[in-house]
Amino acid sequence: MEDAEFVEKLKNYPEILQKFKELLVTIERRDFESVDSIEEALIPDVRGLGKMLLSSWASEEEEVLRNQTRQNSQKQHSKKNSIGTQHLET
Repeated sequence: MEDAEFVEKLKNYPEILQKFKELLVTIERRDFESVDSIEEALIPDVRGLGKMLLSSWASEEEEVLRNQTRQNSQKQHSKKNSIGTQHLET
Protein backbone atom coordinates (compact mmCIF):
# COMPACT_ATOMS: atom_id res chain seq x y z
CA MET A 1 0.00 0.00 0.00
CA GLU A 2 1.33 3.39 -0.97
CA ASP A 3 1.64 6.18 1.61
CA ALA A 4 -1.04 8.31 -0.06
CA GLU A 5 -3.48 5.40 -0.10
CA PHE A 6 -2.73 4.71 3.58
CA VAL A 7 -3.43 8.33 4.53
CA GLU A 8 -6.68 8.37 2.53
CA LYS A 9 -7.89 5.20 4.24
CA LEU A 10 -6.86 6.56 7.62
CA LYS A 11 -9.09 9.58 7.06
CA ASN A 12 -12.06 7.20 7.32
CA TYR A 13 -11.07 6.56 10.95
CA PRO A 14 -10.64 10.00 12.58
CA GLU A 15 -10.10 8.59 16.10
CA ILE A 16 -7.27 6.37 14.89
CA LEU A 17 -5.77 9.22 12.86
CA GLN A 18 -5.79 11.38 15.99
CA LYS A 19 -4.08 8.63 18.01
CA PHE A 20 -1.33 8.37 15.37
CA LYS A 21 -0.85 12.14 15.57
CA GLU A 22 -0.50 11.88 19.34
CA LEU A 23 2.07 9.10 18.97
CA LEU A 24 4.08 11.22 16.55
CA VAL A 25 4.05 14.16 18.95
CA THR A 26 5.34 11.87 21.70
CA ILE A 27 8.04 10.39 19.46
CA GLU A 28 9.21 13.83 18.29
CA ARG A 29 9.63 15.15 21.83
CA ARG A 30 13.30 15.41 22.69
CA ASP A 31 12.99 15.73 26.44
CA PHE A 32 13.25 12.05 27.31
CA GLU A 33 16.09 11.11 29.60
CA SER A 34 16.35 7.47 28.54
CA VAL A 35 14.90 4.77 26.37
CA ASP A 36 12.94 3.60 29.39
CA SER A 37 11.26 6.97 29.78
CA ILE A 38 10.10 7.11 26.15
CA GLU A 39 8.93 3.51 26.44
CA GLU A 40 6.87 4.44 29.51
CA ALA A 41 5.39 7.36 27.60
CA LEU A 42 4.51 5.27 24.53
CA ILE A 43 3.09 2.13 26.13
CA PRO A 44 -0.26 3.65 27.21
CA ASP A 45 -0.71 5.28 23.79
CA VAL A 46 0.11 2.09 21.92
CA ARG A 47 -2.28 0.10 24.13
CA GLY A 48 -4.95 2.72 23.53
CA LEU A 49 -4.36 2.47 19.78
CA GLY A 50 -4.68 -1.30 19.96
CA LYS A 51 -7.99 -1.06 21.81
CA MET A 52 -9.23 1.51 19.32
CA LEU A 53 -8.28 -0.68 16.35
CA LEU A 54 -9.98 -3.74 17.85
CA SER A 55 -13.09 -1.73 18.66
CA SER A 56 -13.23 -0.30 15.15
CA TRP A 57 -12.80 -3.74 13.61
CA ALA A 58 -15.47 -5.24 15.88
CA SER A 59 -17.96 -2.47 15.02
CA GLU A 60 -17.44 -2.98 11.30
CA GLU A 61 -17.69 -6.75 11.65
CA GLU A 62 -20.91 -6.39 13.66
CA GLU A 63 -22.39 -4.18 10.93
CA VAL A 64 -21.47 -6.72 8.23
CA LEU A 65 -23.04 -9.56 10.21
CA ARG A 66 -26.15 -7.48 10.93
CA ASN A 67 -26.57 -6.76 7.20
CA GLN A 68 -26.05 -10.43 6.30
CA THR A 69 -28.62 -11.50 8.89
CA ARG A 70 -31.08 -8.91 7.61
CA GLN A 71 -30.60 -10.09 4.01
CA ASN A 72 -30.98 -13.76 4.98
CA SER A 73 -34.11 -12.93 6.97
CA GLN A 74 -35.62 -11.11 4.01
CA LYS A 75 -34.90 -14.05 1.71
CA GLN A 76 -36.58 -16.50 4.08
CA HIS A 77 -39.64 -14.34 4.61
CA SER A 78 -40.21 -13.19 1.08
CA LYS A 79 -43.79 -13.06 -0.13
CA LYS A 80 -45.00 -15.94 -2.25
CA ASN A 81 -46.01 -15.27 -5.81
CA SER A 82 -48.86 -17.76 -5.65
CA ILE A 83 -52.40 -16.50 -5.07
CA GLY A 84 -53.26 -19.75 -3.34
CA THR A 85 -55.19 -22.84 -4.32
CA GLN A 86 -58.11 -22.18 -6.60
CA HIS A 87 -61.36 -23.84 -5.69
CA LEU A 88 -62.82 -26.16 -8.25
CA GLU A 89 -66.38 -25.43 -9.30
CA THR A 90 -68.74 -28.37 -8.73
